Amino acid sequence: MLTLLAASAVFAPANVPAQGKLVYSGNGDRFNHLTEQEQLAALFKVGDTNAPLLAMDWFSKYGVYFCRVSQSGIVFSGRDNQHDIHHGARIASRISLDNAKRALLVASINNLPAPSKASLPKERQILISGIRSNQWFTFVYDRANVPSVVEYLYGLTEAYLEWFIPKVGWQPYGVEHAMFQGSLNSFAFAEEAQIAVYNCGGCQIWDLAGRSPKKLAMLDGLPDPWRYYANYLWSIQAISPDGTVIFIADKNVVFAVNWKTQSLVWNQTQVQLGNLYQASHRTIAIGNHGKSLFIVESNSIQRWNSTDGRLVDVLMTNASGIKLMDTSPDGELLLAGFGDNSFAVWKTDRDAPEFRFTETNGASCAAISPDNQKIVVNGFGYRKLIIYDLQRSEREEFPLRTPLSSSAYALHWSPNGKRLAACINTYPASVLIYETTSWKPIAEWACGAIGTGCEFVFNKDGTLFQLMGGEFHSLDVSTLNSVGE
Repeated sequence: MLTLLAASAVFAPANVPAQGKLVYSGNGDRFNHLTEQEQLAALFKVGDTNAPLLAMDWFSKYGVYFCRVSQSGIVFSGRDNQHDIHHGARIASRISLDNAKRALLVASINNLPAPSKASLPKERQILISGIRSNQWFTFVYDRANVPSVVEYLYGLTEAYLEWFIPKVGWQPYGVEHAMFQGSLNSFAFAEEAQIAVYNCGGCQIWDLAGRSPKKLAMLDGLPDPWRYYANYLWSIQAISPDGTVIFIADKNVVFAVNWKTQSLVWNQTQVQLGNLYQASHRTIAIGNHGKSLFIVESNSIQRWNSTDGRLVDVLMTNASGIKLMDTSPDGELLLAGFGDNSFAVWKTDRDAPEFRFTETNGASCAAISPDNQKIVVNGFGYRKLIIYDLQRSEREEFPLRTPLSSSAYALHWSPNGKRLAACINTYPASVLIYETTSWKPIAEWACGAIGTGCEFVFNKDGTLFQLMGGEFHSLDVSTLNSVGE
């Protein structure tokens, strides 16, 4: 177990040159790390060159996350868990900054903003000290609202920084490592009628108006084989904006049913649905104010007449496959992503794309804002949200701010466009709520057990519904405070 050393003692990590020795001590205790920061200041005042250029600490129930940068640019970071120094993946670094990066580090230290004036609980504190304009400084920042320059310091040093994000909403109990997964394969929502249809133990229809969901029906009154197709585990559903007609794709057939009368409206057989990617389980989608049904057929995107099931046009073919497809909340825009990492956006009443872009890393999910002005995308392993402004043809990037998660697998805008719910592949998975002005996370909602299938949707009132294991849970996102409040 590490113990607190005298101020003149030196902790030298393995494989670090002698001139890069760093003062480091502590035993995973917050008090000891605070004391050590005082010792570092004392070293600097007596002219000891072992005083680091930069020292950063933040505190969690798992120990103290620390980073030390020597005056020569040697970086050592990790987690002190009271028993040893943890050097696990992504939470530690042992690197040497070249002259250019060291100069950037010094410039960033000199540009640090004024520290937080609020009295912060310990779990939200980032303690940063070091040498600034040849003077020793000590600043405390808020882990719930980290300044961009502080994030940049952590990026340069490759140290681990996790934002403090309050946990909200319904929380699962005792199932963190249970490998149960409900058979949830498809989920669709009628924006006008506030009616959801999903396939979990059969095709179910629910009313999501208000805060308490109500089950309306099961799609079990159809004649065979349509009843079998509708309730088959891997069938895909879409629903008309008025919530009366459900469109189902399954086993090379596409058909429409009126769920209230449990009657078949039309059907088409011998189609070749999907492709290598299955369009992120969105093989079909409704647009053009309910007039058009868009279908991924083989490696093409087709527009069908939703009233009678006639093929109207082929919008695009792509030999690399359609990786994702979705329509905007009002059904006026269609977004598609392809296997070659290109994307196209259509107005749903037109044949030619309005906007195209390419992402080097591709994207595993995307969502169109309620005003149809922005698209947010995220790709597997790419720990950033990418925002496209369609009107200005501008692209911006913002970090997910959960470094141990690699990506999002679904994105959902709130009806007023002020919040974004991102389903993140944390362990177990969770949904983060972001402000869409700053793109900073303000809340985390757990998704339950590892391996549990989840879907999310906002209703008109801004209530976020979580469908997990065949059960609905809700969160009033409008009550969430802004970052740091």
